[in-house]
Formats: sequence, structure tokens, C-alpha cells
Amino acid sequence: MKKLSFLFGALALAALVSCSSDEVVSQPNGAANLSKQSISFAPLATKTTRSTVYSPTSMFTNFRVIGMWQSAVTNAWIEGKEYVTGTPGDNQTQFTPTPVAGGLYQGFSDVMFSSGTPSVDYKGLEIVSSGTGWDYKDQSKVQYWPYSAQMSGANITGYNCIALKFRAVAPANTSLNLEGGDFTYTTPAVASQVDICYAETNEGKTVTDAPVQMAFHHLFSQVIFKAKKASNYTVDIKSITIGGVGTVATIPFTTIQKTTNVCLSDDNVTITAPTDFPGFTSASYTSIPDQDADASPAQITPAGQELILLPQNITKWDLTASASDSGQGYVAIEYRAKTKDAATWATNTENDGFKTVYFPLNAKWYSGKKYIYTLLFGGVEDPDDPGTNDPENPDPGTEPDDNPGGYDEEGNPEAPTVPITFTASVNDWTEQVVDIDI
Repeated sequence: MKKLSFLFGALALAALVSCSSDEVVSQPNGAANLSKQSISFAPLATKTTRSTVYSPTSMFTNFRVIGMWQSAVTNAWIEGKEYVTGTPGDNQTQFTPTPVAGGLYQGFSDVMFSSGTPSVDYKGLEIVSSGTGWDYKDQSKVQYWPYSAQMSGANITGYNCIALKFRAVAPANTSLNLEGGDFTYTTPAVASQVDICYAETNEGKTVTDAPVQMAFHHLFSQVIFKAKKASNYTVDIKSITIGGVGTVATIPFTTIQKTTNVCLSDDNVTITAPTDFPGFTSASYTSIPDQDADASPAQITPAGQELILLPQNITKWDLTASASDSGQGYVAIEYRAKTKDAATWATNTENDGFKTVYFPLNAKWYSGKKYIYTLLFGGVEDPDDPGTNDPENPDPGTEPDDNPGGYDEEGNPEAPTVPITFTASVNDWTEQVVDIDI
């Protein structure tokens, strides 16, 4: 059996948060001056070059954020104004909403957009990238840090920054309720897939914590295909399909709040609507290039077509059933091959040499992981495979009783036009630490 490279590590698209002073506001009772601290955003990362997969060179261009009180308060100074929970007196303003532990802070309770039928409101403020920095999309909604007053009799002698917590999701218009609740998601077609990331501070943050770390993590798994061939073969690939992929799930908010390595099946999340998902499709075909023996396999999945899928268990195809039966896990390859000195394709001359073969797939996908399935034609080896094995993600088509030519849709062994084996490797999406000033 071919070996599996399974490389675990910390996954994050990280954001660092800090406080910056905008102006000094003189308080009405002659007390000490209070710095007016805006919650603002400094340069984060480069503008996105692609909407679906976030990486150090391809970052999101907006996100939606909410601020929450860590604990209930009865009064606070915000933007030089004193807010109270009771009936306001002179020069006072009443809190809206009332501060409670976990409750939304001030303007973060605004509805950013509504979606669905019946309509569901998604609260928060949208932060956008200018390409060189980050700012509120609506400048009239800039938010400020709250402070409590230190008193000596009737006089204010100083101020303490009140702790807040933050949650964020990217992209901003993702229908994830940051206040909590289940998130129902249906995997769209490849061209419409979006890499959704979530971030949350685990405890209250104040100006003294600057910068405060806020790490975005991927909710889903990424899957791509690579290929390599022996130098004496010509191999063209028209399509690759993954069978038995669940595409609909309702995810509890407590699962979303986990940082990394989430397999929804482990959290008893039911993933439904298993389907044959296109891993790669070409209008004509893609030829596997000639490569040196020690060269890395070529990526078959085009940039922009990486699969963004729900983290889940893929159940191995039972060869006594048809591959078209619901829930059967497999990789199907539509390809043609011949030795370089052959005048015609080896099989299916009526279909320009292309045929489809199936290989059983048994896999367990985790959030924030990139799964690379490498097709090896003609006995070539994968130089990037370090030779480790993980039973949760065995290489498809390489069990001792598997046929190197694959199977037809009904599970009957196919004669190998060219021997096919696989390697399967797992990597973290690359970490990127970025700065956000709050």
C-alpha cells in the first residue's frame, strides 16, 4: 500500500488587535481627561486575488464583526458621554441595548443585512480592505472603547477600559449568526464556493492587552488533485469525480467556535445529500507533463477550482454495490493513455480513447486541512510522499486487493490501460499573521 503523508499543525488566518487613541475629551465635572479610543483597523494583508481560498497571497477583502460585553455594567464612558442602565440624568445617555454578559456592544448590534424567508437579520459591522488598510465600510458607525470611572467622592480620578469580546466571520455577507445558533450550509457548485473563516477572542480584551490576538480559522476542508506519469506514457485527463460527498449540514455554533481539526461527523452532525462531486472538469482535456523522476507531481486542479467541502467521513465504496448508489465513496477518473510509441489510444477508440475507471475512497476530512490526492500513472512514485501512513485517509486504489486498472461502475475490475496508484497527503492551510488595530 502506498503511504500517507499526514502533517498536523496549527491552522490560522490570524489577526492582531490593538488600541489607538484618536482624541482627548474633557469630562463635564472637571475630572481627569479621557482618551477617546476608537475601534479602528490598520493594514491587514494584500487584497484578495481569489474569492474562494484564503492564503497569505489571497486574503479576504471584508469581514463582519460584533463586539460583546464580557460582563454586565451599570455605567460607562463612551465617546466622552456617560451611559447608564437606569434613568439618565443631566449629561447622561441610556444604554441601548442594556449591557449584559455576552450581550452586543453598542453599534455592533446594528443589522448588517437580512436574508432568507422568513427574513433573518445578521448583526455586526462590515470592515473592508482598501488594499493597503482596513476600515469601517460605513464611517458613521465607527465604534469606541468603553471606560469605567475611578471615583474619589464626587470627582473622577481616572478611568479603566472595560473588557469586550469579539467575534468575526469572513466574508462579511456569510449567513452565519455571530450571536449564536445553528448554521445551515449547502455546498454550492465549484464556481460559487467560498472559503468561510471564523474568529473569536476567548476572553475579554482591553487597551492593556494591545495587541490582542484574534485568529481566523477555516470552517471547511480543501481538496485538490495532482498527477504524475512515467516518461514512456502519454496520459490525458478529462475529469475527476469524488463520489459520496455529503453537501448539506446544520452546524451547531459550539462546533464553529472550535479552533481547528473539526470533523463534523465526530460532532454527531448529520451531513446529507451525498452526491458525485466534480473534482476536476476540462472542456477538452489536460495532459500530464513530462517530469523528472524527483520532480513534484503537477497540480491538475486549476487555481480557482479548489474544492471547499464540508469536513466529513467519506465511506468507502462497497464493490458489491454500484458506484452510483447513494453514499458510495470513490474517485472516478476519465482519462486516456498510451505508450509514446503507440499509434493509437489503447482503448475506447470510439470515444477518442477516453474511459472512466473507479477507485474506492475511504477518507476523513477535517476543517482547515488541505487534502492532496495524487494520481500516479505507469508505476511512477511520488517524491513528496514521506512514507507515513494514516488509517483515516488511506490512499485510494492501493490496497493489496485493489486493481491497478480500477473498476467499472458496477465494481467489476478493469484491465489496466496503464497501472494507476495514488498517494494522499494532508497539509495545513498556511498560517498568516496580520495586524488589526482596535
